[in-house]
Parts: sequence; structure tokens; C-alpha cells
Amino acid sequence: MHMRPPNTRLAIIALAVFAALSGLASAASNDYMASCSVFSLSQTAASVIPIIFMLVLVMVALAYLVGHGLHQPSFELWAKDEFANLLISAVFVIGIFAFFSLGCVVTDSLDQGAVQTSNSPFAIIYKYLDDLGNNYGMRTVNYLVTNSLNQQYKATAFLYLGVPIFGGWGIAQNANYKALSQQNELLIDLAMPAITSIRIQRSIFVFIEQMAFAIILPLALILRAFPFTRDYGNYAIAVVFGLYIVLPLTYVLFANVHYNFVAANPGLFTGGPSYGDAALSDVYWYNLGILFPQAILFPNIAIVITTTAIMSLSRAFRAIAV
Repeated sequence: MHMRPPNTRLAIIALAVFAALSGLASAASNDYMASCSVFSLSQTAASVIPIIFMLVLVMVALAYLVGHGLHQPSFELWAKDEFANLLISAVFVIGIFAFFSLGCVVTDSLDQGAVQTSNSPFAIIYKYLDDLGNNYGMRTVNYLVTNSLNQQYKATAFLYLGVPIFGGWGIAQNANYKALSQQNELLIDLAMPAITSIRIQRSIFVFIEQMAFAIILPLALILRAFPFTRDYGNYAIAVVFGLYIVLPLTYVLFANVHYNFVAANPGLFTGGPSYGDAALSDVYWYNLGILFPQAILFPNIAIVITTTAIMSLSRAFRAIAV
């Protein structure tokens, strides 16, 4: 029985992936390769993925030998289909590695402000979210708490005139500071959920970086090895692609916008605290304002983009399957 001609779509995809890999290999430096190549990916995936490919190869070889020995063409046909799908899985894995490196090229081409170049998108994201949570979030909350306490202390000033027991009268000349203190506490109540949202986003990216290649991708390859679970495997690979490549790149763009805006408007975010003043410093208004887009708006935009990419890729992978 002759092998079927190779899948044209598979050949085109393989050609594009290997072209991308060759272009990256010629342009990358040692520092770049240390942070944006397969050497920086999960060690668990590096040890598990080859084992999975070997097990599938053994299963295909046994099925082909049984079919050839027992003269069962259905076994041979199944083995050939599984081998073709194994090649497709290999192309998918190489494609994820290639696009991860391409994402690093995009990252390095952007102006990240204080972020050093030759870093993976995850390093950029951690620096960006830490800057928001610590420099703009917690620093502002510390100022608001101190300012609120000072204003409450000022509000306690009370002038009393009179004779004990017989009565008298008094006036709280700084009572308005109590209202200003309540304003600070209201801003604290607004800032803390925003800081919490940013902290949670950072934790999610830590989870994605550690789990996408170590757990999800090997599981996806196992699911692709069997015809009745192949669609689930395609979807899991699309999830890895979306979470590990598309989602981080959207956050890199958010970080790029943030650092460029701060660099273009340095006066908005500089200035020391003036505890006890009647009016809240404009610097801290801007510090609070820069938190909320990343705490509320940007994650929803990233979710829409990533979900669309995952659904589109899963349909494309289903069409490519043999």
C-alpha cells in the first residue's frame, strides 16, 4: 500500500514556521537567545514532549506492524493517519516556539522605557505591573493614609471658654479637616481594589508562564494522539498559543503605551507629599488615575483579543487535521 501524498496545507505551514525560525536564528544574540528561545521555556515541557512523541511513534509503529502482519488495511491506514497528525503536532509545537521568539522580537522593537531589552514578554509584564502596583498604587495609598490621619488630628483642635460646672462654650476651628480626611479614605477604598486587580493579573501571568508549557501543551499533544479526543487537543494547543503568545503581547503593548506616556509627561507624576494640606496633590490624582485603565479596561480588551484568537486558531487547527 502506497503512502498518500503529503498534505499541501501542512507543507505550507511547515515552510512558514521554519522560515521564521531561520530568520530568528540569524538575527538573535546570545543574550536574546537566553531569554527568548526554547532554552527559556519550561524544563518540564522539554523533557515530557519528546517522551510523548516517542510513545505516539511506538503506538503508530505497532499498529502498522499489526495491520501489515494480519493483512488488515484499516490498521495500516489508521497508522498512516496518526503519523501524519503527529507531524502536524510537531509543526504546531515548533510554531509556538517560533511565534514566542517572534513575540520577543516585537517586544525588543518597542520602547519599554525603564524596562531592559532582550527580555521575554513576561519579564516586561512583571516590570510593568509591579511599577503600577508599587510605585503608583501603594505609594499613593501610603500617602493617603498618612494624610488622612494628619487631617483627623488637625480636626481634633477645640477651643473651650467657660467655667467648669457652670457651663461655657467652644468652637472646633478645624472641623473641616474631618471632611477632607473622609475624602482621602474614599480614595483609599477606590485604590485598593485597583491594586488588588493588578496583583491578581500578575499572579495569572506567573501561572501561565509556569503551566502553559509544563502541563497544558503536553496534555494537548496526548489528546491529539487519539482521533476521538483530537478536537480537544486542537483546542488546548490554541489555548496555549493564545495564553502564552497573544495575551502577553497585548500586555506588552499596554506597557509600551504606559511608559511612553510617562516619559512624555514627566511633570504629572513627580513631586513630594505635603501631609496635612487641605487639597490633595495633583501628583497623586494622576497616580490614581493611571491605575484604573489597567485594573478595569485593559484586561477586558485583552480577554476579547485572546478569546477571539483562541477560537479562530482552534477552527484553523481543526481544518488542518488529517
